[in-house]
Amino acid sequence: MQTITETVYVDAPRGRMSVEGHRPDSGAPLPGILVLMEAFGVNSHIRSVTRRLAAEGYVALPPELYYREGERTLAYTHTDRAADRVMRTIALSDAPEERVKDDRVLADICAGLGALAEHPYVDRARIGVMGFGMGGRLAFLTACRQSEMVRAAVIFYGERIIPVLSEARSLRAALLLLFGGHDPSIPLMHVDRIQAELSYLGKTHDVKIYPRAEHGFFCEERPAYNLEAAQDAWIRSTAWLAKHLA
Repeated sequence: MQTITETVYVDAPRGRMSVEGHRPDSGAPLPGILVLMEAFGVNSHIRSVTRRLAAEGYVALPPELYYREGERTLAYTHTDRAADRVMRTIALSDAPEERVKDDRVLADICAGLGALAEHPYVDRARIGVMGFGMGGRLAFLTACRQSEMVRAAVIFYGERIIPVLSEARSLRAALLLLFGGHDPSIPLMHVDRIQAELSYLGKTHDVKIYPRAEHGFFCEERPAYNLEAAQDAWIRSTAWLAKHLA
């Protein structure tokens, strides 16, 4: 399917955010996907994901969550700097001063979600989110806190979900979670706990663990890229979105 690249301007709480999105070269109405970046920013990998989603028939927007930063993307070799960005972007504990970070970044995400819902090609009744790493956690929170709007969510190796797992009580979206079995940042006992809580709450969800995959297995630009896992994860993701945003 032919796709179109377009710039969408989002009026976020702390300034105007310029977002490079992609959509099919076809008529409305279409389902929309908000793509939430990993710690390295809206880089070539995230833009590739939005193009692939557009080719699947979605309007895809990746909010520039570092829009107030002088450096909006980081090289994959700069792991220390990326870790510092994560610490400044999301809550690392339940302390009030930490939870403010979640509220702040979620306000930016909600502005992006609003822009997606108002997009002239988007059917606002068919909106989903997809996130990677840090963005996976934020996709989980977005689905929980924007339950009236978000119908489906796909989470690739979402970090630090356990501290906010209680928010799943308000979840209405169908949730797909994809993890690497050799991901040191997300122990399998955490994955088990997430799955158990979602099952206990009766939430629509599916969890897939790729035994030989590491954190970042979906990204071709990272050493952890795992072709087999990445291909299967994309098939599962697009099938999930098609089913729940039909």
